[in-house]
Amino acid sequence: MLPENAQVNQNPQFQPQPGIVRSNTPPTYTRSLGSTRSNTSSLFITLLLIILAIALCGGAIYLFGGRLGPFESVTLTAPTLQPLPQFTNQTAIIINGTTSNNADVIFYVNGVETVTARADNSGEFVGQFTIEEEKRYLINAVTLQQNIVRYRSTYSNTVETIFDKTAPLITVNKLTDQTIGNRYSITGRVSEKAKISVDLRGNLAEANSNLDGTFTVAVSLTPGGNNYSIYATDLAGNKGSIEKGLVSYTIPSIGGGTSVKPSKLPNSAGELAKSTQAEFITVLLGIFAVVGLLGYNAFSSVLWIVQKHTPNRED
Repeated sequence: MLPENAQVNQNPQFQPQPGIVRSNTPPTYTRSLGSTRSNTSSLFITLLLIILAIALCGGAIYLFGGRLGPFESVTLTAPTLQPLPQFTNQTAIIINGTTSNNADVIFYVNGVETVTARADNSGEFVGQFTIEEEKRYLINAVTLQQNIVRYRSTYSNTVETIFDKTAPLITVNKLTDQTIGNRYSITGRVSEKAKISVDLRGNLAEANSNLDGTFTVAVSLTPGGNNYSIYATDLAGNKGSIEKGLVSYTIPSIGGGTSVKPSKLPNSAGELAKSTQAEFITVLLGIFAVVGLLGYNAFSSVLWIVQKHTPNRED
């Protein structure tokens, strides 16, 4: 007999079927202790992995956030770098620039993050790094703001330099003795764009090479042998080996004859002036003598004519 408050299940699915006896006792479910511990361990491992993933993501944002596009901030002032020499033979590269006061700056050399620097109270900073390979180097920088997430400014202007530590090679064309004029041109070729220097008796003459490497240096010769030294210095400051040579200069001959030896010529400008003065006085005395003789003859002729035409007085 059913209790008074019992409800009859009207669902046909749960209606008794003929020949089937259903029990009114609910089923009993049991769980072992080992299964409970296994589920707890799985939950703990899952939580631990989630925490580890969050930590890794935070670390990646902290370390690499400044290099990623989404973390670029246009509100930060981009650095301004001062120009570098076009060529250098120094392995230590020093870069000066300006940015926000007390800001951190990261330098990129050929696209690779290299060194950092910190600006002072006036926004000025100095960065330095070392190069070894002879090639072209492109350098730029960004301003860095690093908190939980690292932000960076846009890139600065790009400066460049070429590292060259190889000295130029110079070749001098064959020289000939000089007999006409004391101006002489030393010619040749150099392996790269360079300044050519010629030391002649302590006097330095310089000229730049042409685009094809040829050069011409004009020098002034003195009578006799002229020993000289010549060398090339490239745009990076590398000085090549010194080449030495000799050019002889003979004083041109006078009157088409053989060359006059220096001993036959006046030894100084003073002696030359004295010689010219003596010749002038000799010529002047000769002129005075001729004028005097002509005057004397004229006076004598006039006196003779006067005496001839003057009547004699008788007492």
